[in-house]
This record gives sequence, C-alpha cells and structure tokens, in this order.
Amino acid sequence: MPFFKNTLIITATVIQLSTTAVAQIPSSATEKAPAAMICLTYDDALPSQLKNVIPQLNALKLKATFFINSIPGSSDQLGHGSPSLIAWKAAAAEGHELANHTLFHPCPQKLGWEKDVSLETYTLEMLLSEIKTMHAYLDAITGKKEKRSFAYPCNETTLNGVDYTAALRKLGIVSYGRAGGDQQSIITDVKHTDDLKMPSWHVLEGTSGEAMIAFVEKTIRSNGLGIFQFHDVGGALFNVSREAHQNLLDYLHDNAHRVRVLTFSDAVTEMKRIIK
Repeated sequence: MPFFKNTLIITATVIQLSTTAVAQIPSSATEKAPAAMICLTYDDALPSQLKNVIPQLNALKLKATFFINSIPGSSDQLGHGSPSLIAWKAAAAEGHELANHTLFHPCPQKLGWEKDVSLETYTLEMLLSEIKTMHAYLDAITGKKEKRSFAYPCNETTLNGVDYTAALRKLGIVSYGRAGGDQQSIITDVKHTDDLKMPSWHVLEGTSGEAMIAFVEKTIRSNGLGIFQFHDVGGALFNVSREAHQNLLDYLHDNAHRVRVLTFSDAVTEMKRIIK
C-alpha cells in the first residue's frame, strides 16, 4: 500500500505542476497576433524626425521606417563627426528601418522644383544611378548589405510620362515601394496590389490626432495594412504637431492587442506571408 500511496502522491504532484506551468504561459505566447497592421513612415531625413519623432517612438518601443535622402556627412565643429550621421546610425541600431528616397529628391517643376534639379531634367539612367548611389550610402550607414524599400519622391512614379516601376524592379536592390494616397488608402488585398506601389496616406499639415486615430480604427475594422506618410513633426514641411503625433503613438501603444506596428518592409513581408 505505501508504494501505491507514494505513486498517487507523485502523480498528483506532477499533474499540479503541469497545470501550473500551463497557467503560467504568457498570454502573448498563446494569443494570435492582430491581423491589422500600421506602418509609420517618415520622408526626407528631416531634423524634426531626429529631434521629436525618434524620441517619441523609442519611449514607447515602436519601430518606424525613415525614407532617407542625402544627409550632411561632416560637422561644423573641428574634431567632431556629423551629428546627423551619428543620429541616423543610432536610429538604425535601435531597430528603425532606413530606406531609399533617392539622393537629391527630384520632383516635377509643377510642384515648385527649380528647373535645374527637377525631375524633368533627369534621364532614366540618371535616376536609377542616383537610387543605386543612395542604396550604397545606406549600406555604409547601417553596415548591412541588403535589399531596401523605396519611396518615390513627391509620390511621382513616372519619369517624363513613363512609369519607371519596371526599371526599378530590374535593379535588384529594391524590395518594396511606397507610393502616395489618402485616408482611404488601406491595403486589404495585397495579392492584387503592386508591391512596388504600396499606397499610403500622405498626412497633410495640421492633421489632428483624432483624424489619425480614425485611420487606425478603419484599418483595424478592415483587418488591413494602413501606412502613414509623414514629413515634419514639429517642423515646417507638411507639419503635424508633436502633440497630435504623440496622441497617435499613445493610441497605437495602448491598442497593441488590436493592431501591430511594423516597419514598412516587415509589414509588406508579413502580409505576403499570410496570403501564401
């Protein structure tokens, strides 16, 4: 009888321990990740992004994508490196995505660009060469050689009236492309969306936190991918206030159980994985 008594005690103990172990599994390990995804993207490597955006993101452990143009490579202080270069290298090390936005950001004259630097003065060879140069530049900043995402300057996907997406694809260095759009530009059918023309909401000056949160909610309801396209936050170009931006980030952080915040490349990759 002692043998059976001891066996029963041991069995009961094992069952109790097993039950306790299951109960202690974090909910994050058993819950399915939210289907809805948000990308926070920022263009032009603007000073306000280093001063305001990245600190706000880092405080909430959110990751974003920054589409970079040429940045100052030197400092006006003897014996010091470029503050911008150091800051962008740090951003990459913190897990933010640095992506290609050409070297000199050529845009159409009709948008105010001076003729000498406008898109109309470019040949396809010139534009592709600039994109390749910027790609190598990002390799040097991040220390990684890999395909990178690309955003069309001024959301213009044509050069002298001809769509250059096919030529961009042939370069072999671009993974995904971000194009323009509006508040209705939520991706729900990635299978039939060109991955070099993923639409985004170009957030205009003065947009409120409430309006941006409404875009997030619409993305959640559609189980889709919503991509924000920002420029300045607390600056001058298509400026969104720091307060409105913070309201958006706080909302995303507090609703992590309903929507994921991913970099642009990670989000497109994830959507393509899901439909396979």
